[in-house]
This record gives sequence, structure tokens and C-alpha cells, in this order.
Amino acid sequence: MTLSELYQDAARVAKMIEGTILTMAECTKLRGNILGRGSISLGFDPDDYELALAIVEGKPVFANDILWTNSGFSFQAGKHVNFENCSWNPPKPKTVLVKMLREDAVYYSSMDSFCASEINNRFYKTCRKALLEDTK
Repeated sequence: MTLSELYQDAARVAKMIEGTILTMAECTKLRGNILGRGSISLGFDPDDYELALAIVEGKPVFANDILWTNSGFSFQAGKHVNFENCSWNPPKPKTVLVKMLREDAVYYSSMDSFCASEINNRFYKTCRKALLEDTK
């Protein structure tokens, strides 16, 4: 990274933290360590710095941080990632209650394994569809 690129990146971060309680120092790593509170000096080798890529839930996101999507997938943060709808924590599992008549339970429990697996597959797809619609 050139010094010019470092200044451009620092300007991007300064704009990103406007209106938040974060400081430039909290969004800057020097040799792998977050600077913390206070002002920063860009007097070291530009390659020694790492600046935050985004802010998620009030915290700076650096390259290779692990984040979660709303659909429950984790990923490593990188430069060309869309950080909308991301979280530092995995989504909470949802409970789906299914009402089943006793007669249905008896019927399903008496099926051979092929039929049971087909029903389980349909049940899985129905539940998955319901959960996806619930997140919209």
C-alpha cells in the first residue's frame, strides 16, 4: 500500500465513522493491534496499518473478521463484501411447531423407510420455505 492509498483509506474511514461514537484510533490497527482511543499518526510504513472495512452493530469490521448473515451463514470479512444485514452473532434458531393428529402420527410411524424419507424431505422443504418467508 502506498502512502497516498493509506490517506485515501483513512479518509474513507473518517467519513464512515461520522455520526458514531467510534474514533479513528478504534478503526485502525497498527501491526495487528487496534490503536484504541485517542488520535492516530500515520508515520509508520503504510503496510503496517489496517483500517476498518465497515461498521457492524457499532463495532469496526476488519479483514478476516467472522460475521454472520441473517440466513445463518458465517463468512470472513473482505474488501468487496456487502455488510448490510450482517451481524457479529449467528441468528437465533427459530422453533416451528407442527400440529399433528394422533392418527397421522400412527400412519407416519407405520411407513417403510422410503416413504418416511420422502415425507421427511417434503416436511423439511415446507419448514425451510416457511422459515425463509418469515425472515423477509
